[in-house]
Amino acid sequence: MNESTRPTGADWWRHISGVLVLIQTVALIASVYLLREQINDLQDTKSSRSADFIFRFNEQLDKPPLSKLRIAIVSGKSVLKKNGGKFDEDDLEQYLDLWEGLNDLYVKGLISKEMFYNSYSYDIDKAYGNAEVQSFVKESRKESPDFYTGLDNLAKAMKEFPAKRGISP
Repeated sequence: MNESTRPTGADWWRHISGVLVLIQTVALIASVYLLREQINDLQDTKSSRSADFIFRFNEQLDKPPLSKLRIAIVSGKSVLKKNGGKFDEDDLEQYLDLWEGLNDLYVKGLISKEMFYNSYSYDIDKAYGNAEVQSFVKESRKESPDFYTGLDNLAKAMKEFPAKRGISP
């Protein structure tokens, strides 16, 4: 090799620079791919967490007295003992407190709105539309206006959800 064809220091740096740009490009593509995978994992984790919350609350709703109270409300029967039903105000308070807890999770986005709608919209609609429940809530709010606002929020959200999703009610 003679000196005229031998690469100079500037030529070496040009080649090294090209290799470094190639390495950076490959690293960037790999990073984008890994980020996409992490986002998919995060979405799977959110769905799993949402389903877990639904299962946990269903366990509570399926235990007496809430399971029977739920059936009474949905079927339009009298709820409270003072009105000919089988439940006392503590039972109804426990039932409404459960919805309050679910509202907190719903508002914070910890439960998928679609999963929540599919699981609870009917029960919330029936509870919100029940005259005894409304009377109890109204009486409770005399003590504190913030009592059971979660039920109001959930009822409103469940009524609006189909329209937001383009679903006919």
